[in-house]
Amino acid sequence: TPATSSRKKKEGMSSSLLKDGASQRLSLLEEMVESEGKYVGSLRTIVESFVPQVKEKIIFGNVCELYEIHKVLLEKLVALGRSTRAGLHKGRGARSVLADAEATLARTFLEMAPFLKAASRYCSNYGQALAVMPKIGHISKDGVDLPGYLVKPMQRITKYPLFFKDLARLSESNGEVLGEALAAVENVAETVNKAMDGARVVDIFQNGFDAHESLGTLVTPSRRFHLEGRVAFRLRRKIHNNTKTTTTTTPPQRPTSLEKKQS
Repeated sequence: TPATSSRKKKEGMSSSLLKDGASQRLSLLEEMVESEGKYVGSLRTIVESFVPQVKEKIIFGNVCELYEIHKVLLEKLVALGRSTRAGLHKGRGARSVLADAEATLARTFLEMAPFLKAASRYCSNYGQALAVMPKIGHISKDGVDLPGYLVKPMQRITKYPLFFKDLARLSESNGEVLGEALAAVENVAETVNKAMDGARVVDIFQNGFDAHESLGTLVTPSRRFHLEGRVAFRLRRKIHNNTKTTTTTTPPQRPTSLEKKQS
């Protein structure tokens, strides 16, 4: 029957994909499209649900700009996903179809990378956003509170380098263009990390958080540990119109010797 024939054709195609390892590459491509769609959905929730009801607009930074940028990226990814599936169902060789898809994906991110850096402006505003949050109170959407939504742009940017590393590892071709795309998204992540550093400093020193509470977000794919040592803070106080300088040293909880990580 036609249904049986169609099923056998699909099973044959899947078997072929598994044999040459292309199924993993196809899964990665589909995961990228799906996860980008969820991210754009989160940005839409911020823009359409939270922005109208919160008076303190400073907490949102340039989230509306991010929303427009990632909508464009999602449109390109969805179109790529459709053309890839169409090529596979038409009987073209899986290797050829996926090679074309990977090259197109890499060029898409090379084109979009300069725009993705807009996330750095969002992240540089994040410290101020956290300072204002207590004034807003608890609001949520679909079981996720506002802070849970506001952190998503920072989380999303760190996903792209991981994705291209996996794709470059599995790809049978396009090594050069995938490498260029990886370098581009790593540069975006580095730019965003620098903005996050600035936001974190504001957050720690204005709100009195323990620095150790923020160390978790410092661990990102593009970072390396360089050295460990004591931290000294110099505090200046006025006493009877005279300036007194006091140096306080905070001992580390690990060995006091400086250790450089070998590259």
